[in-house]
Amino acid sequence: MHKPNIPVEHFARDGETALEKAKGEGKNRICMFGRVVKWDKFEKLLEIKHEFEKMVKHGISKSFFYKLNEFIEMAEKLKEYLKEFVTKPQQVLH
Repeated sequence: MHKPNIPVEHFARDGETALEKAKGEGKNRICMFGRVVKWDKFEKLLEIKHEFEKMVKHGISKSFFYKLNEFIEMAEKLKEYLKEFVTKPQQVLH
């Protein structure tokens, strides 16, 4: 997902990166939003996408979803950090 003013070259690069990431985790997989899932779960993701589209039609801004994605990425980075530097990350988060 990119903002409208991002050059097309970035789409191509990110598409190639996603393809390699999906291939790296095995056959029959797809990478969306940096996550690799099996094709059988892709249908559920499409359902979620349609729900997001309904939300946008009802007034939730697209920027909300960009920010939400940023927060998800930040949470993933935090989890990785905690795995590396804290022996029991559950204790820190709870």
